[in-house]
Amino acid sequence: MMVMLKRAVLFFVVLLALGSTYGLVQNWNNSYTGDNSTYLPVPVNTSVNFSISLNQSQNVTWFLNTTYESHDSNVNSSSFIYNFTGAGTYKVDANSTYLNVSENVPWLVDVYQPLNIVSYFNNVTDSNSTTFNLSWGKSVYFNVNRSGTVVNEFWVVNGTLAYNGSTFIFSPEKYGWYNITYILNGKNSSKTLSWGVEVYLKVTDALNNTLIFYTPPTRIVTLAPSVTEDLFAVGMGKSLVGADPYSDYPPEISTMNITRVGGLT
Repeated sequence: MMVMLKRAVLFFVVLLALGSTYGLVQNWNNSYTGDNSTYLPVPVNTSVNFSISLNQSQNVTWFLNTTYESHDSNVNSSSFIYNFTGAGTYKVDANSTYLNVSENVPWLVDVYQPLNIVSYFNNVTDSNSTTFNLSWGKSVYFNVNRSGTVVNEFWVVNGTLAYNGSTFIFSPEKYGWYNITYILNGKNSSKTLSWGVEVYLKVTDALNNTLIFYTPPTRIVTLAPSVTEDLFAVGMGKSLVGADPYSDYPPEISTMNITRVGGLT
């Protein structure tokens, strides 16, 4: 009976010892975020001091990507400093042991190259101009030369996603004003570039007059049935406010409130 009691007391003492040490690590920290964060996105060439404080004297071994780095024996705290000179993902482990019990504190370090827009240009102005005119029916080529760790990059035209990548060929479907934005996202920052492109329509009328439109006409008068049909064919029939007496196609013209004017002779 006494032997069993002694064993029970010894077992209880061991439980107390393990209970106070199984939470072997009291706290951990890093010099980059200054707190106990275990995920660190850091730029290259950054030195980080990793540290842990312990409940009592223990042995601590440090590993970098599972490779042994250093060891401290019978310490109440321990630290490890590393300078991250190359982009990539690193795993730092602090492994503390006491009475065959171990506890590990892992940090995941995501090292990135800072974003930088080196240069940019378009083939219409052959420069880095951010506002220019473009003749309808033409295309413009944009190119951005950037460096750093890129998560994603894309182009937005008038608020709508248009293309992914560092280059973009813009071929407007109609004339008017376009806001074109290049968005570059990195690990911990973003950069943008914007262009304003005014697309115009240049036409020559029957009298050899040159007309330039920067926005589609909203009020149109036609003087021949063939012209009226062409107008509806290109989807601008709703802008018709006047037509010659012989324009009767498409049939919906009869339901429109338009003014009849003299035709061509």
